[in-house]
Amino acid sequence: YKDSEGNGECTACESSWTTDGKSMSTECICRATFGGSNCDDCPIDTYKPGNGMQNCTSCPANSNSPPGSRTVDDCACWAGYGNTTDAPTECIACDVDWFKPDPGMESCIQCMANAISSHPASTCCNCTVGYQWDYSDVYVACGVDTYNDEVAAECKSCPAHSVSGNGS
Repeated sequence: YKDSEGNGECTACESSWTTDGKSMSTECICRATFGGSNCDDCPIDTYKPGNGMQNCTSCPANSNSPPGSRTVDDCACWAGYGNTTDAPTECIACDVDWFKPDPGMESCIQCMANAISSHPASTCCNCTVGYQWDYSDVYVACGVDTYNDEVAAECKSCPAHSVSGNGS
């Protein structure tokens, strides 16, 4: 920039500052990802897409971003929160029987058959009573003479002198 008329040299802006790109710039402004009157790096959970003296913008509720983020797409929904096609930049708690294991801007996933999530914003699903996880992402019924009377538990052998059918 140059703050006076004449043939003198232009002055370089500091690293977090730039000019507006006009040949007659008289001052520096904040670069994208820097904001406020001191052109500070946008802090965690904020972003700033363009050059200018605006403050950094907060990420949507229930999301995070690293420092120095440029767009709302840099904000990632917390695990247990997802977005929808109607609200792609909002982070909404996953409904009961839906989950999202990792942070990101993906949608929530419905629990598989024979599995449930018992509260909103779940990060996983658990097997229902009478089923157990078989370690291959499938929930299977407890076998003959075994049972499961708890959510998220393994099937157990029936006590002596008792029997059960599949899925008990």
